Amino acid sequence: MLSLGICRNVRRANLREIGKCTKSEAIVRFGNRYLRLEAGVVSIPQMDNLNQYRSYSTEPKPQQNIRLPQLSDFPMLFWPNFFKSIRNFILVHMVIKPYMDNEFNLQEFVAASKHAVSRVSRALAMEEYESLEGLVSDELLADLKSKISNFALRQRTRLAVEKEDIYMCFPYEVGVMFKDEDSKRRFVEITMIYHVMTGIGKMRAEGELIPINIGTMPEYQEKMYILNYRFIREFTSGVQTPWVINMINHFMPIDNLN
Repeated sequence: MLSLGICRNVRRANLREIGKCTKSEAIVRFGNRYLRLEAGVVSIPQMDNLNQYRSYSTEPKPQQNIRLPQLSDFPMLFWPNFFKSIRNFILVHMVIKPYMDNEFNLQEFVAASKHAVSRVSRALAMEEYESLEGLVSDELLADLKSKISNFALRQRTRLAVEKEDIYMCFPYEVGVMFKDEDSKRRFVEITMIYHVMTGIGKMRAEGELIPINIGTMPEYQEKMYILNYRFIREFTSGVQTPWVINMINHFMPIDNLN
């Protein structure tokens, strides 16, 4: 069954595609900045035999002993879900493109979202909340301020992510929603998962060999993060709005090992 639902109190967004360029590039706006993206640089990993995992520990760990406290109560998402990936394909190619926006390109969205994640995460680490107004929903921004105010300095600095350190990312779920049952206003919501390892961008740039089992090596586990971001945009006919982020979560797999 397609992912349809009711969306209330939806805020307008701040990241959108503004048109085509050459065959090899596209320009996407995020806030007041424009990003030029080369086509063909984003790949979505194989979805077979991958499952969503969550921590089932019933006793919360003391926050001061956690390397990176969660920013959200939203369930932690680690991997693609095979059946959701099929629904995502159906929604993008059989609903969004033919009926809502025939120029919508999921790969361009994924590429632009990495720039957005880097900008937002670095602003959160520096507590530069004013720069996120209009890029992050007001409700989420207020919640982030409250949570981050309780972070230790070492925890807050872990929030910053460089785009080059995102070594894998994929859409977890694409949803098409209506504000109410009788309204013609339509919205698209995309939940993204990003796998990050601090310093991997530099390792690649220097031609360093990346071990296949890097995720199991203790010296690298302290540098690995998973990010969940959810973007929403109005796709009502005749209405053009950018994307906004309405859910953010950062966590470290090593914090959730039993």
